[in-house]
Amino acid sequence: MLLCACYDGYGITNQPDKSKYVSHISVAGNLVSKQDAEFRELLQFGLSKWRKLVGKANAAAVAIHQFCETNKGGFSTNYWRRHGIATASAKLGGGWVVAGANFQGRVPGAGADILAAQDVPESYLQQGSGRKARDATPASDFVAADGAARIRLFDFGAPTD
Repeated sequence: MLLCACYDGYGITNQPDKSKYVSHISVAGNLVSKQDAEFRELLQFGLSKWRKLVGKANAAAVAIHQFCETNKGGFSTNYWRRHGIATASAKLGGGWVVAGANFQGRVPGAGADILAAQDVPESYLQQGSGRKARDATPASDFVAADGAARIRLFDFGAPTD
């Protein structure tokens, strides 16, 4: 099981390789810049360790940043659902991936903006930008804190090793 902070969720698949956009690495509190001699070696070392972690995982939980409402009244979660959550499930052999997120303004409605997937086939990784969302269906959906929070329960069963 992987516990991911925000964009780590995208890094599970690392398709395409986005490491070319990395310009700084923090090592023991020290910032190493792309211009520093040891940068490339540190980046490759970190990516190697990350790939080993992903290779051992069969499920993931992701804590995501704040989502804002769009002009049409929904949230900007569609990209995350298709290219973060569902692709992670496909990369993890169809394992479950669930995310928790903050929503600015209001919480999503029942059946909307679901940030969970399971049993996504590996072929999903090859579908590119036109892929459709592959949401899991919550077993239960609760509104709490006078409507300030939504809690969804998913019945994925235990991940297998």
